[in-house]
Amino acid sequence: FFAKYRIYDKIKKVYPLCIAGYVVVAIIHVGLLYKQSAGGFWYRYAEIVNVVCVTLAILVIYGTCLELSQRCNKLCRWAQVINNTSFSIYLYHIMVLSVLKYDILPRFNLTPGDKFIISAVVVYGLILLYSFLTDFIKKRRRQI
Repeated sequence: FFAKYRIYDKIKKVYPLCIAGYVVVAIIHVGLLYKQSAGGFWYRYAEIVNVVCVTLAILVIYGTCLELSQRCNKLCRWAQVINNTSFSIYLYHIMVLSVLKYDILPRFNLTPGDKFIISAVVVYGLILLYSFLTDFIKKRRRQI
């Protein structure tokens, strides 16, 4: 599907703008979410900004993986590992955040800021772990 329509060629012109937009939106979004979790104010447009941030992230990751696969054969394997697990990561991260927010973190007496930092570290750590463990498990399965 993607090879037929060559989507990357169409977004290649606006790719630097996508990267800059993603960085700006992500920094503002994370800052406002942190401020909301600390009890500063109600972040009313969090869902809308989250959709924009995820859309820009998808474009940036897709463009980066294609760029890496075209330029660097050594990094191509790493880009393929992330690409192969990206949809599963997208589906599982909501479940991990929900379990953290409603089951694990309320058991401890932590400030909202600490909860936010712990959630971010756990989610990013699990993303890296999951990305490389699935590749390892698939290799082991092929050997058996």
